[in-house]
Amino acid sequence: MRLVLGAAVAAALAAAAAAPAQRDLPTRDCSTRIEAGSGPIAFPRRGLVVGPVALSAVDASRIRLYRDDSGRYFAKSALLIKAGHTASLAVPPPFRGLMLLAHARPEPAPLVRFEACRPETRAFSYDGTVGRVTAFNGGFVLTRPGCYPLDIRVDGGGATRVRLPFGRPCR
Repeated sequence: MRLVLGAAVAAALAAAAAAPAQRDLPTRDCSTRIEAGSGPIAFPRRGLVVGPVALSAVDASRIRLYRDDSGRYFAKSALLIKAGHTASLAVPPPFRGLMLLAHARPEPAPLVRFEACRPETRAFSYDGTVGRVTAFNGGFVLTRPGCYPLDIRVDGGGATRVRLPFGRPCR
């Protein structure tokens, strides 16, 4: 009986460690947004758009990479989300040794949750309100160029998997 109970406890702990609860995710809320300084941010019509979520500086051909002194690669990409929505980005487990999300604070992480501002939130960099789109700075940290998957969830729904061409096209 002890052996069975011990195995069950070990399995539960492993499952909890592998899939953190939504509340344990690094979360970016309205207080951590960025602003354009000239007025509300417009939602893009092109690029990587999944429902009410978009990633800037991402297109189908190639994402520009910058290399730092440690030899790691960095790709800038702000996340934009329409008011009234939440979203999360997740690097699938097999790729977490190759790519992390620099949207997390203070350190890159494999999972990040985003909460849009209410449209009437007062802006801090211009006179007026945030409007219908909230933007968050960040990007991706990689060990090497390649084509990597990213899971995007909107409002707690199912994941949409996209492929990101970091430094070379996805085939």
